[in-house]
Amino acid sequence: MLSGNVPTALDIPTGLGKTSVMAIWLAAHLLGANLPRRLVYIVDRRVVVDQATHAAEELREKHPTLKLSTLRGQFADNGDWLSDPTGLAIVVGTVDMIGSRLLFSGYGVGRGMRPVHAGMLGQDTLFVLDEAHLVPPFEALLRAVTARTTRLREGHDALPPVHLLSLSATQRSSEQGTFTLDQEDMAHCVVKQRIKAPKRLMRVKIDENVLATEMAERVAGLLDAYPSARVVLFCDTRKDALAVEAALLKNRIWANRMALLTGARRVHERANAAKQIERLGFTGSRDQRDNEPAILIATSAGEVGVDFDADHAVMDLVPWERMVQRLGRVNRRGEHRSSKVIVLDKGASTQDWVRHGADPEAVRTLLGYLTIEDGTAPCGPLALRCVAEEHLHQIVAASTTAPLHPALERATLDAWSVTGLSEHTGRPEISPWLRGWVDEDRPQCAVIWRKYLPPEGTPKPEIEQFFRAASPHLFEKLEAEAWQVADWLAERSKEIGMADARARKSGEDPLLPKDGHAAIVLAPDGAVREVTTFEVFRELGAMKAKDAKAKIPDLANATLVVSTLIGGLSEQGMLHVDSDGPGESTADGETWGEDLPWRCIVQKPSREDMGTVADDAVLSDGAVETFRLPIKKSWETVTEWLVIGRIRPGADELTGSARGNAYLALDCHNTDVEARVAASCEVLGLSSELTEVFRTAARLHDVGKAAEIWQRFARAPVDRGAVAKSPRFGDPRILNGYRHEFGSLLEAEDHADIAALPESDRDLALHLIASHHGHARPFIRPDGGPRPAESVEGAALDVALRFARLQEEWGPWGLAWLESILRAADRAASEHPMEGIADG
Repeated sequence: MLSGNVPTALDIPTGLGKTSVMAIWLAAHLLGANLPRRLVYIVDRRVVVDQATHAAEELREKHPTLKLSTLRGQFADNGDWLSDPTGLAIVVGTVDMIGSRLLFSGYGVGRGMRPVHAGMLGQDTLFVLDEAHLVPPFEALLRAVTARTTRLREGHDALPPVHLLSLSATQRSSEQGTFTLDQEDMAHCVVKQRIKAPKRLMRVKIDENVLATEMAERVAGLLDAYPSARVVLFCDTRKDALAVEAALLKNRIWANRMALLTGARRVHERANAAKQIERLGFTGSRDQRDNEPAILIATSAGEVGVDFDADHAVMDLVPWERMVQRLGRVNRRGEHRSSKVIVLDKGASTQDWVRHGADPEAVRTLLGYLTIEDGTAPCGPLALRCVAEEHLHQIVAASTTAPLHPALERATLDAWSVTGLSEHTGRPEISPWLRGWVDEDRPQCAVIWRKYLPPEGTPKPEIEQFFRAASPHLFEKLEAEAWQVADWLAERSKEIGMADARARKSGEDPLLPKDGHAAIVLAPDGAVREVTTFEVFRELGAMKAKDAKAKIPDLANATLVVSTLIGGLSEQGMLHVDSDGPGESTADGETWGEDLPWRCIVQKPSREDMGTVADDAVLSDGAVETFRLPIKKSWETVTEWLVIGRIRPGADELTGSARGNAYLALDCHNTDVEARVAASCEVLGLSSELTEVFRTAARLHDVGKAAEIWQRFARAPVDRGAVAKSPRFGDPRILNGYRHEFGSLLEAEDHADIAALPESDRDLALHLIASHHGHARPFIRPDGGPRPAESVEGAALDVALRFARLQEEWGPWGLAWLESILRAADRAASEHPMEGIADG
């Protein structure tokens, strides 16, 4: 990496520390390598034990200036990395999280912030795609992105490079540009011990209907022979995993020595399961284990992102790439003298594996190539690699068929990048570009449970604002196929209906209140797709099952937010019709500790505050209020507010807010932003010509705030000059729709500093001014200002035409990246003004 060259893929056996690529990237940077400033590590959404976050946090401890955004903990999905285009940053995210933001469609990100996310991801980034074999469509998308940006750099050396490094342990070494182990590497004592880890596989044919019983018996046999062993059981389906668990629980000795790791389970409970896995001795040093046996039952959720090490395994037959992942979690470090792997083969045919798109006979053939005279098959990483190299055509037949996916067309990309339009007929859903075209009955749906929801009757824009402030967090999500969630919701409404009938009969209160939201369906872009009141939910329960399911809203690729009063979540974090859980929800965030970046409380105004907007609420953990919603009124007086505050910056926060702790002089602010953006340009190595464009835009970006209407809104003191920031704004209706960026643009068009720029640079300077709060893509409101609307219509049209020209010149990601440079400088100057220029 020191030369700046990055391989296209990294193919090394599991257990050899692929996450160390982050440390290598950082070390190379510290040694002066010409590499992207941001490393974006992308993991599968099923990840449970987040090794990437752990590795990134360790690097941050040693290098505090490193920006960090992770899946969990104190850095979870924060906006810190967006604040400085010049700084080194590591971002850990899922395919959906990173992919949606890269394509200007960020899930849970407001339209104004989407260009910043896209620009900061689409330029100056090293994408590291873990377990790349799981998402071929997304890998193809990232390759298309890197190819486009590379072509654009040929005409614009100002644009920084973008690279993709795909990680996999499933024998992809035949691909050009792949880094793999050579003979010298394999001779290293640690590598040698792991790739030659002694483990023997035995395939056993069984009847299909005895899988659970057979698995339980095989585990019992292994634990009889090895009383203190750690045994993992891999099942293809959750149904089989639960059946195996029930069979094993008949032996009560093992009740407290078992852990279940499945998908379609809320991440909060999955994380707790990860802690249990550690307690049982499947992770960490063998020296720390006790002498009691332990059992782990896992579905495909245990095949990715989990660094556990079992002594022995029992599993059913699955496609080859999944077999490799499973085998990599048995005697992972090569420390056990002889590990046994028992594969139970139900005799599945190609027809049975239609959903996999793989040939089970090809998997059996590959296992046959491994088999030796005693009927067992050595199945360590080196043995698997040798088979793959000699029988590549068989590997293809034995592996899951990648779903078809659309190509990345420029017209589609342009439609996504027009973030100022809430609707666009040429803007398709992005999911096929992330995960390919899947069967119609297999779209996913994320379910979260919330104690506090916006009250019934809240307008949709305010509901959307609420969920931007209290954004759905990874740890509160349960992901399942949309049809499963729809069935669960319909059956749960029936269950609650029967419970209410019993309550009425015994004179008790019903489970659900009369008014309020039972569920809210959010589209991938955060828009409200549907709301369901408690009254409508009760009506569903009174219908026949078929009719109730027909009334369920469209849940494909959506987030379903349900009231905790609906329940339906088991203690293990799974959808369960008979359960009244969840026992824990985000509620006010306290029970979720540092994983939640926001807090929520209900505030009752003091008697003195009645009839006014109450003072800022006091939230736990130092959270700063970002949004409030009235939830109860007496006549026209608000008696209760629902208040949201953030503990740390969120992914939707880089606005350069005009609110401050003191008045800030307009001239001083513009000067401050100019100095900061010039410093950024120097670090980024931009030319003197481009630096002057940024400096000019910075000097003029807020001159529209000098308008009398905006100063009135800012409640600026009459005895001082124009202000850029204010500690106490007036009613926003004062502005009558006026956008100060458009006012700045009108002033700039006739300004001598713009005229002094080369004609080829004026477009960019004017666009940077118009877009510094996320507008001008392609339109910005021209009304409400000091000039008559008809006199500025031409300027408003020019905004859209200018955007189109610049998009063509710099590319969608290049233009968005340029915008982010000025916006970051504006934010920094707003949050930390130059000493001596703020005056309370």
